[in-house]
Amino acid sequence: MLRLLVTAAFGFVLSACSNLDFDHFGEQHMDRDTFAAYVEVVFKLQNRMSSEVMLMEPEGDADWYALLTAEEQMRIECAPLNDYANQLISGQNANLWLRRKVERSADACERAARNVQDLLKQRDQR
Repeated sequence: MLRLLVTAAFGFVLSACSNLDFDHFGEQHMDRDTFAAYVEVVFKLQNRMSSEVMLMEPEGDADWYALLTAEEQMRIECAPLNDYANQLISGQNANLWLRRKVERSADACERAARNVQDLLKQRDQR
């Protein structure tokens, strides 16, 4: 019975591993080089948005709080990407788990950064 359970568990793990796709990345299933370039663009965008928010003069209106909320959401969505960048900068190799987490979160990070960008543009138009 134990042997049957171990065999079944091992088969389940192998079938789960065979479903991993290491040739296509992100929600748009990009190839490795395209995804790497995309992640770099997203990292620079969210970094620029964070810098712009930090340099702003605080205002107490509802738009200001909406911007701060959006920036906090961007920080959360982009945390794996920032962790990955910090590891690369410090000379560490990112493990597979973190790389897959970046892959799963890159599109959400971009959407959050674009939301902050849109809110900043709206403030500039006032």
